Amino acid sequence: MISWSNITLDIWIECMNIITDDSISDDDKELNVLSIVLDRPLEEIENMPWEDLEKLDIDSSFFIGSVPQHEAKLVIDGVELVPIRLNKLEFGAFIDLEAILSNPNGYLNDLPRFFSILFRAKLLDHSTLYVGQVEKYGDWARHRSHLMSSQPITKLYHTLIEYMEFRKKLFNSYKGLFEEKEDLSNDDLTGLSAKEREEIQKTERIQKWGWELLLLKLTVDQPLMIDKATEMPILEALNLLSMYQELSL
Repeated sequence: MISWSNITLDIWIECMNIITDDSISDDDKELNVLSIVLDRPLEEIENMPWEDLEKLDIDSSFFIGSVPQHEAKLVIDGVELVPIRLNKLEFGAFIDLEAILSNPNGYLNDLPRFFSILFRAKLLDHSTLYVGQVEKYGDWARHRSHLMSSQPITKLYHTLIEYMEFRKKLFNSYKGLFEEKEDLSNDDLTGLSAKEREEIQKTERIQKWGWELLLLKLTVDQPLMIDKATEMPILEALNLLSMYQELSL
């Protein structure tokens, strides 16, 4: 039976690219998705009699239901990987995740790397004496991303949902750091003093550098310490940046 248990991340991404393509009709979308999940040529699916399609024993919930949630734990090459606790997510990892989500061409095709950033190898199990630990963020994320493509979507999808909910709360809690200022035209600057214009232009220059400036603030203007700043837990970093902003430091 074709159901969610058969769907890997790469298959899901391919299907979603079809489903979200407005240039494809609904009927053609269904045929294309069938071609992908059955791993058969589209022409064969298009020419297949309806009674033969019914014999394929396809779980209809696969097309109309949301992705079911399975335990978010992966074992790759004998190594167990679990999602990092989001409040422990490193600031540098957060920046990289945001770069993926803000991709103007969409983030679907970058999801293998997205999950490779969130899923970490377990270093220490939680017990009475020890707090469970996972590896720190490193340059292995891009290397591992291709391994994520073959993992079941049911073990990954809800980690994406949890991150998006966590992200929404962050952006609400730290609006002052994240809210985007509207770009001003020359007409908008009419009537402002030279000093006011200078302040606006300074703000626009600051916004251009975004994350780099926030990292530099965390290092107290020591560029050689930026790598250390990327290792800070996200909440610790944002609280510190909020303090700097409120006190105009």
